[in-house]
Amino acid sequence: MTKEIKIQFAPGCFDNFEGSQEELDGLIAEIQQMFEGKTPEEIEAMSNRINPDDLSEEELAQLAEAMLDEEELDELEQMGMPRKRKLQ
Repeated sequence: MTKEIKIQFAPGCFDNFEGSQEELDGLIAEIQQMFEGKTPEEIEAMSNRINPDDLSEEELAQLAEAMLDEEELDELEQMGMPRKRKLQ
């Protein structure tokens, strides 16, 4: 039996979404349907690798905020990396 994948959206991940609540709800439903019933191997085959060298400073900051904890983000900020928001 394959373990079902649970889709979770990080707080603030749609902060820059420009559209109505209905459009956002539709987007979330579409994303959830995309992964519904898929195995981890199928999801990996659907994915695209990101080359950090191809990202802007803002995109790198967004990626860091999504992946790092508060202490690690503070360290990056001290090294001069811009920070979009403080995590709660």
